[in-house]
Amino acid sequence: MKIEFTLTSKQQIRELFLRMYCVDSRKTARLPTNLKQIMPDVLKNGVPAELFASTSNKGKHEKQKAPTPELEKLADTFAKRLPDGIFSSAEVQGYLIMRKKDPCKAINEIDAWREAEMANKEKRKLEGSKVEKAGER
Repeated sequence: MKIEFTLTSKQQIRELFLRMYCVDSRKTARLPTNLKQIMPDVLKNGVPAELFASTSNKGKHEKQKAPTPELEKLADTFAKRLPDGIFSSAEVQGYLIMRKKDPCKAINEIDAWREAEMANKEKRKLEGSKVEKAGER
């Protein structure tokens, strides 16, 4: 089976932004990571909890709430500033991770990042074509 990874669309860029800055994602990052804290009823004395009649709701996480209208607007602005089909999801995520606590900073710096990355891509493309031509000789 072959899976094709394509470059991001504006919609995908928007979704990446929303996932990065959604209020609940910050809350989730602060949730306990110890298995006994997350799922206190999973094991009781080393025995799986489903073998017990307990139906406790302890340790269950709330469903993620919808992003705020302000965050939706920021996501739209961010997505409009990046072209379709140029950047991979990893490139966009890498950019956002470096600014993960400040969505406004991500928007304020996106134009400079976009131009620098596109210049680097063009440079690599030109270098690649020079290598190909040198190989033909």
